[in-house]
Amino acid sequence: MHMRKATAEHGGLFGLFEADVTFYRDEPFRDYRPRFGIEPEDAKTIWITDHGRRVALLDKNDYLIDLFEFQPGHPRLQNPQKPPVYHAPTLLGARLTLAQWIGKQGRTSDTWELAIEESVDQVAFTITERWNKPQRRSTKRIDVRVHPQFGYVVFTSDAMRSAEPVDLEVYNFLVKGLTHHHPAKRRFPLVAWRSASRGLLKWTSNMVSLRCAGHQDKEFARNLGTNGWLGFFGEPDWNPIYALNEASRPCTVATCDNLLDEHFCFAPPPAMNGEYVFSCQGALLALPGQVADQLLEHAAFNELLADQPNPAWPYSVSPRLRPFNLNQLCDFENSIPLDGYYRGQYWFAAENGGEWAAISGEKAHSGRWSLRLRVRPEDGEKSISPMGSTMWLETGRSYRVSAYVCHDGKGTGQFRLCVSQAYFTYAENRDPKEARCDATSSTAWQRLELTFTALPNDPCAVVQLVAGGDGRWFIDDVLLEEITVGRTGH
Repeated sequence: MHMRKATAEHGGLFGLFEADVTFYRDEPFRDYRPRFGIEPEDAKTIWITDHGRRVALLDKNDYLIDLFEFQPGHPRLQNPQKPPVYHAPTLLGARLTLAQWIGKQGRTSDTWELAIEESVDQVAFTITERWNKPQRRSTKRIDVRVHPQFGYVVFTSDAMRSAEPVDLEVYNFLVKGLTHHHPAKRRFPLVAWRSASRGLLKWTSNMVSLRCAGHQDKEFARNLGTNGWLGFFGEPDWNPIYALNEASRPCTVATCDNLLDEHFCFAPPPAMNGEYVFSCQGALLALPGQVADQLLEHAAFNELLADQPNPAWPYSVSPRLRPFNLNQLCDFENSIPLDGYYRGQYWFAAENGGEWAAISGEKAHSGRWSLRLRVRPEDGEKSISPMGSTMWLETGRSYRVSAYVCHDGKGTGQFRLCVSQAYFTYAENRDPKEARCDATSSTAWQRLELTFTALPNDPCAVVQLVAGGDGRWFIDDVLLEEITVGRTGH
């Protein structure tokens, strides 16, 4: 790494965000004098410090910067440490990715180089990526500074040159608590953004309404233009925002339905002298609760257009999906409202749908509805898992998964209730467990259950229903619960 004095200055600064917060005139950090430094922990970890206190983390393993302090002189974290498994539920603050995502998540370049410049006033990182086939070059500059109004800010500047047209995800924006389902840990119930055509919009965070056309519509509702912004809101302490200052192409944003991270994406730029050239500037910052609340008052709720055609929900009616949450009995009776705050999982099965998996009123263990899985011998085993917010667990605690199942049909059938654990990549299948039910004809309802203990470093639970044979399996009263002393049964 080459180290020299940082001299680059940002003009100013935040695109349309500046106009949206003109009501906020305070400069609480105008007289603050930082003393930035860097503190390498190992080959993959660099802490950015101010007066010796850690304020941000640069992780070269996952190619990201995590800004977790926002108000100079008023630290959030007393002794910030990098968790042994550093992933979505263990983030420290607000994260931006430091590799250009092309075609898939994560780094695809042939080389990734980092240069560091430090002074008492700022720390700057320059990241250079190169691709050989086709030839591409990206230069990303990250400056950590103190702004008189907003405190610690990460300013960004990107330039991309490519021999062929390329779609870019320049930044992926994820914050602590956004991905969590647990009531004590989930944060940011609202999202707000500046639409290029519709002005200031807000949306109540809901895993199911993500599938509605109004939220999927990136070209209209979810288009930030070249200088819009997006932020996560609803907290009293810090509400993070990424604001575009100037981009050479309009930005559209998309959301993952399990993490709720926001993808800042750009279509291929036009050719210039035989090259496709893209540039972008922006800033990551956070607002205190009172200022964020005032900004939200000026935003209109985004129209979901729930009944319009939408590839994410290929049915003629609005999604009526059933919830699945920790310590809550899933009896398939009630659907998730689209206009409320919902941070949890759901079963992707239509009510009285014609697919192999559907919410059915034909048979139920309790109430009217159950989940029906229709299977045929030629299909072998098929499986379904709840989707939506990742079910992060508490390390070392014990859990139980149970369900009532029955088989309807003259042929044989097999059913497995499965659970495994995974971390951020979801590619693992750790500590798999299953409870099994076999049938030779129609059966009465019977209860399956299994128990497990959460692995170290906050993994997630992956619940899976696996069915095979010839006939229909009905599943009802599914429960994933933490086992506590003195509590038995449901």
